[in-house]
Amino acid sequence: MLRALDRERFRVIPIGITRDGVFVLEDDDPDKFALDAAHLPEVGDNGTRVLWPEGGADRVLRVRQPDGSIDTLGSLDVVLPILHGVHGEDGTVQGFLDTLGIPYAGGGVLDSALCMDKHFMKIVLQASGVTVAPWVTISREAWASDPDAARRAARTLGVPNFVKPSRAGSSVGVSKVHDWEEFDAAVELALAEDDKALVETAIVGRELEVAVLETPGAAPARASLPGEIVLTTREFYDFEGKYLGETGRRSCAPLRSRMTRSPLCRQQPSAPLTRWAGGDSRAWISSSPRGHLRQRAQHHAGVHADLDVPEVLDRVGDDLRRTDQRPA
Repeated sequence: MLRALDRERFRVIPIGITRDGVFVLEDDDPDKFALDAAHLPEVGDNGTRVLWPEGGADRVLRVRQPDGSIDTLGSLDVVLPILHGVHGEDGTVQGFLDTLGIPYAGGGVLDSALCMDKHFMKIVLQASGVTVAPWVTISREAWASDPDAARRAARTLGVPNFVKPSRAGSSVGVSKVHDWEEFDAAVELALAEDDKALVETAIVGRELEVAVLETPGAAPARASLPGEIVLTTREFYDFEGKYLGETGRRSCAPLRSRMTRSPLCRQQPSAPLTRWAGGDSRAWISSSPRGHLRQRAQHHAGVHADLDVPEVLDRVGDDLRRTDQRPA
């Protein structure tokens, strides 16, 4: 996103969050955050402290420099959350921005929280009439108190299956279980990332991803052509395949997704579907926009053939500013 934003139309103020939860002013340098297998980017504490607006009609962003001086950065129009995982995609930052009255791209508090938690997302999708992959949820407490019961429940799904944290992104903590000897280690890995682990039936089929772009007012949301995730070197779409290597992707025929009319989606989430060999589809995740995955950014931009990444970002920014209801 840093590289794609039109600097003649937008002044960009990059803000990072350290592992300790400190908001710092970051460098406006896309190369600093490029994904490299030898060096994954990380936000460090550079001594600056971002001072958010105080709410009400105030939209002025300030920063305290390491020497204690305070600089005014200007009045905020729009925030683009490009955070991954817990405390980024789960509604926490979204609620913070709602409290301050600052418009932002992506899902709101409820839809972000639901899309982040795979267990509850599946329940909501089922209630909306969308078919999902069969699953069993194992809590950390259940695994500690009665692991045999959890194993029996999981065996109803058969193998191969996938074990994953309920709330984690980027395929972190995900394992493919080929036989039951691998199951316990897979559950332990998933529960190291979250207090719930999902066991899902492995689906053999085509994996399709659809981008959705909200439009202002009563106009219908715009859905992209599906992109197909074609794995060339990996068994499943894991962290390395998503971020550090090429897996292959091609456009498919137009597909209208029922999820475009769901309250789960607001401004370009991804909605992967898997089409089973039998011909029917299963939805298994809906997620928020993120900032530095080149392949996904390009696909999310392709809502229509006439839009590229910078044009989609222009449209998101313009729509948010146009519909913004500033406090009186």
